[in-house]
Formats: sequence, C-alpha cells, structure tokens
Amino acid sequence: MLENKKGKESPPTKVAKLGLVLVAKTTSRNFTHLLRIADSALDKPVEVYVYLLHEGVRGADHKAWNKMVDRGLKLFACAYSARQRNVPLCEPATWVGLTLLNDLLVECDRVLTFP
Repeated sequence: MLENKKGKESPPTKVAKLGLVLVAKTTSRNFTHLLRIADSALDKPVEVYVYLLHEGVRGADHKAWNKMVDRGLKLFACAYSARQRNVPLCEPATWVGLTLLNDLLVECDRVLTFP
C-alpha cells in the first residue's frame, strides 16, 4: 500500500479492464481496428482482454498477437467456434468456452465488440 500525504496507507489504484470481442472476419477493417485499439491500450495502465468468436477465431494465429501477449494482452478464443469452422487450436490464444466471454462482459469496465 502507498502512503498518502497524511501518512495513512492508501488503497492500491484499480487498473481499468478493457474487453475487446472480435466476431468479424480477419479480412475486415474491424479486425485491423481491433488490433490498433489493443496495441494502443497496452501503452496505458489498462488490462486488455481479447475474445475471438465466430469468424474471429480464424485470426488466432495472427503474428501481431505474439508481441501483444508479451506486453500483457490476454488472448482468448472460442474453442467451439474453432471446431465449427475446422480451425486448428494454436498459440498464443487460450482456447476457452463461452463462460469466459460471460466473465469478460461482467468483469471488464468497458467492452467493445467488432462485428
């Protein structure tokens, strides 16, 4: 804990959580837009979570994710969506179910979707 001016301990500062949900194809402008927003948010005191859903799972192996994951991005992808599209499970994504998407929607301070 940090001390304030009166010598009392201050509670730690809460870090904002940003959730980004990609539904769009990787060929859409929304995919590129999400990448830019995620990259920019990592420069701020924000925890960034990305969830790839439906056609978005096709972008799980995009080269940009590796650097962002190294910088703290949490990347999740829907295993069911991948199975339905015959997309192989790959890194750096963590393959999960829809329960995690629900947790993101509840826990993040702001959630942006990219249809």
